[in-house]
Amino acid sequence: MNLTEYEAKYRVTYCAFAKWVKDRLTEAISDSPFATRLHAAQARAKTPESVKRKLMDRNLLDSDQIEEELKDLAGVRLIFYTNTDKIRFVRSQLIDDNLKVDLNKTRHHWPTPENKRLPYQAIHHTVTLKDGPLSPPAPVEFQGMR
Repeated sequence: MNLTEYEAKYRVTYCAFAKWVKDRLTEAISDSPFATRLHAAQARAKTPESVKRKLMDRNLLDSDQIEEELKDLAGVRLIFYTNTDKIRFVRSQLIDDNLKVDLNKTRHHWPTPENKRLPYQAIHHTVTLKDGPLSPPAPVEFQGMR
């Protein structure tokens, strides 16, 4: 898909995919015996402007495969009350239990002098749907999405 197709047709599907992942993870957290306290959960698809900027930065504006060029057309943010809650969540394996994680694309972000502009701590998991039947079932159009 190219940028025009993303904006006109696929962004809505990426929004729905992000919401599906968010709902699945928040439900897994609430059902978990690990006593992880979730403060907030957000889901979004990248705006066409943001996608365009990223593609321009990489000289890929004319790409017909932006879903391959950019790993994060959709995203879910889970915000925990404390680092202890975050650690409990990571150790719980709830992401791995519910989604297929691409370990080669998973990134840890730490505050460093180089990223003074946006000093934050996060773990970015790149995920797809697990193979096989899911409960609740995922819409067919989410297959292959990250």
